[in-house]
Amino acid sequence: MYKAVFMLSRAADLTQEEFVEYWETKHAPIATEIPNLERYAICPATDPEKSPHDGMAELAFESEDDLYAALDSDEFGRVQRDAGEFSDPDSVEFMIVDERAQTETDD
Repeated sequence: MYKAVFMLSRAADLTQEEFVEYWETKHAPIATEIPNLERYAICPATDPEKSPHDGMAELAFESEDDLYAALDSDEFGRVQRDAGEFSDPDSVEFMIVDERAQTETDD
């Protein structure tokens, strides 16, 4: 599984609660329109005052080609533009990873 991982900090004019609410109710529905997306997870910080960021987003794809095609898509461009509505674009950290799970559970 290939992932694009984003570390986000909230916009200066938002509380943590407002940041998470926008992320869940407005941004996530836009993000789930990204082509080839297998999984989208938002991970708000449990104690943002002790963390360098207010949350992390994971976008998961079956293949590296799917991931890069998604990052080049119009839908991802829309996601990037909307991110500026609730996060600080200058603080975003981004990494592409190849997940290699060491444990798995059958649910």
